[in-house]
Amino acid sequence: MATFDEIFKIQPGNTLKLVHSHLGNYDDDWEHEERNGRGELVARYESWDHFQPRGPHSSTGWRKYAPDGTLIEKHDELPL
Repeated sequence: MATFDEIFKIQPGNTLKLVHSHLGNYDDDWEHEERNGRGELVARYESWDHFQPRGPHSSTGWRKYAPDGTLIEKHDELPL
C-alpha cells in the first residue's frame, strides 16, 4: 500500500501535511500541503477515492497545484 508521500513523490527534506479530509461511506477526499525545509509552501494536493455501490463506476485520482493555484499535474488513479 503506497503512502501519499510516495504517490505525490515528495522530495527529500520536504514535508507533507494533511490539512483537510472528508471520509464518508463511499467518498473519501483529502487535501495536503507540501512544504520545504524552511516551511515555505511548495505545492497543494487534492486527492479522492469515490465508490459507487450500485454500479461499476468509481473515481480515484489526485491533482497537484502550485502555491498560486496553477494546476501542475493531474492523475486519474490514486494507487492506495
